[in-house]
Amino acid sequence: MSLRLKIIKRTEYLVANFSGAGSVDEMSQQFTALAEQCRDSKKKQLLINVSALQTAPTFSERYRTGERAALFASQGIKVAMVGTPDQLDPGLLEELVARNRGVDGRVLSDLAAAKKWLLEKPGS
Repeated sequence: MSLRLKIIKRTEYLVANFSGAGSVDEMSQQFTALAEQCRDSKKKQLLINVSALQTAPTFSERYRTGERAALFASQGIKVAMVGTPDQLDPGLLEELVARNRGVDGRVLSDLAAAKKWLLEKPGS
């Protein structure tokens, strides 16, 4: 298990940078701790960057990631996840599963676009 997580507090949101050869399941198991970090730092936006993970997710890992993201909805946390095009499902399965569970979330391959979306105010 060589998954690494670096959390950075920005003015308006929290950043969770995952790297290493850990599995996507290991990454999504950190969602509870990330929600706690958001609560403790009074942040309602979270940017999860998985582009430095060295493993590509399986179909079932993508599905479980979306399921586990549901806890962000219960905390009122808006989530943007960024990965490389090779890591992301063309049909955005993680996003679909998460949104079906009430998550205000997006999965994107462009970091700048993810930040822009994350900081958008509702209705803009």
